[in-house]
Amino acid sequence: MKRVFFVLFCFLVAAFLWVPFGEANETVSSSGGIGKSSRADDFGIPHVAFINEQIEEGWSDAGIRPSRSATDGEWCRRVFLDVIGRIPSLEELEAFSK
Repeated sequence: MKRVFFVLFCFLVAAFLWVPFGEANETVSSSGGIGKSSRADDFGIPHVAFINEQIEEGWSDAGIRPSRSATDGEWCRRVFLDVIGRIPSLEELEAFSK
């Protein structure tokens, strides 16, 4: 039950952060300074840019690369498995895809 609440909490946080902020303007560098960014996935939020930099640095240090982005169907399947413990039916997947 705790896992379900944790997953739902993560989705709520992600939804809150998924507000269209337009072009990225400023980022916080690892040295603490603020600079310009051309990264679209930072959403113009300095804290998001800083976290992304730290994650990418960890990947680089470990010599790994992130996996490719999931398709909508893959994402739906993963959410169903994480939240309710089963894969979606064909009808549920089609409803999600519309």
